[in-house]
Amino acid sequence: MINAVAQTSYSICSICSAGLMPGWSKKLHDMESVHSVMLINESHAVISCSFSFTESVSPPVTVAESKNSINQEFFLFSQIVFYEGKCFTGQKLEVFGDCENFQDRGFMNRVNSIRVESGAWVCFDHPDFKGQQYMLEKGEYPDFQRWNAHNDHMGSCKPIKMHGEHYRMELYEGQNFTGECVELCDDCPFLQRTGFSKNCLNSIKVYGDGAWVMYEEPDYRGRMYIVERGNYCSFMDWQAENPNIQSIRRVVNYF
Repeated sequence: MINAVAQTSYSICSICSAGLMPGWSKKLHDMESVHSVMLINESHAVISCSFSFTESVSPPVTVAESKNSINQEFFLFSQIVFYEGKCFTGQKLEVFGDCENFQDRGFMNRVNSIRVESGAWVCFDHPDFKGQQYMLEKGEYPDFQRWNAHNDHMGSCKPIKMHGEHYRMELYEGQNFTGECVELCDDCPFLQRTGFSKNCLNSIKVYGDGAWVMYEEPDYRGRMYIVERGNYCSFMDWQAENPNIQSIRRVVNYF
């Protein structure tokens, strides 16, 4: 026997977080409110439920807001899969955001192959985003040599949040943005060809909305460091042990 008819309204966040409508999260984000009519029996169980949606009207979006929204969307849909064995075999770990320690997810710190499904990622050979860095863009890496590693150690990872079209950085010979300065807007396989007299960088400024990879050796080889927009007063700010940098390139292959 039906005792009552209840009408209520839920916020989008409460419905999504409660898991009441799996698969509808994208639709719900476009709605202002969600109304439901539920029929309840004597044991207070819901025996039927209908939903109606009210479309929201969004204000005009500026170019800056649009670019920021795109960056956030790319970041949310980043995905990487780590495999214990070579050629994508053995135990696997799927990651969709920052992961400070693989062992917290029940995965040993041994990775022999990787698939980057979307986004661009920086991986570290130690937990807590420490140790040697590896830049991985969309694609398949059947063994650890493919990401320029010397062993299968991998402890943490995070997606690169900057995804843009405007790249610019300033390179300084001295710490705290002093000494000789060179500006880059494109890939550079050998830094000294730009007129920079030394292979030592002690500080940099990264502008625009794109990320960069800096390498200790020419032609994008050797130990690498990933930098995004911001000021780096010393080589220690990009977690380097010395200021040696001889090649630099943009991060462009996100998808």
